[in-house]
Amino acid sequence: MTITQPQPIPYPPYSGYSYPPPQEWYPPPPPAPPKPTWWKRPWVWLTSLSVAVVVVGGVWGSIAYDTHQQELRVAHEQQVAAQAAEHQRQVEEQARQAAEQAAAQAAAHQAAITEDIRADLQRQLDNDPDMGPYHIVVTEVHLVKADNSHYDGIATVHTNWRGPGRDHSVMLHVTEDDHGLMWHTDPGQFAWLAYE
Repeated sequence: MTITQPQPIPYPPYSGYSYPPPQEWYPPPPPAPPKPTWWKRPWVWLTSLSVAVVVVGGVWGSIAYDTHQQELRVAHEQQVAAQAAEHQRQVEEQARQAAEQAAAQAAAHQAAITEDIRADLQRQLDNDPDMGPYHIVVTEVHLVKADNSHYDGIATVHTNWRGPGRDHSVMLHVTEDDHGLMWHTDPGQFAWLAYE
């Protein structure tokens, strides 16, 4: 048996025409999903949320700052008012103490003047040749300040040279100056001695 080789198939000469490649079929692509509207996009929400947070934070910070400043102003005003009240209280306390001290000094000065007048009046009555025999005793003296350098007062005197004696009042007028004290009585203040 004889095996013969296949003979090549003769092609016609190239005429310059090319055949299109065979077309392959693919299924159509699915339709593209619709684009979301602008308000459904995540970056819009993130941006809006960020802006809202910034605005709310700014408003809250402004309110907190104003509140803090108001509290500071109120605290400062209260502190100033308290300091002013304390200063006023100290001034009033110093004025009261000064007034009390001045009143105490004036009372002590008047008491010293009263005692000086009583002792001087008693010495004058004891040394006076007309009054000495009556043994007049000055029991007390009351003075009232008439002005800056004058006092008016009453001296209570007692005599017991004849019998139990009685108390009599003698009007006094006292003048105080840089040289000391001067006093005198009204005329006739000892006229009662004629009836003792």
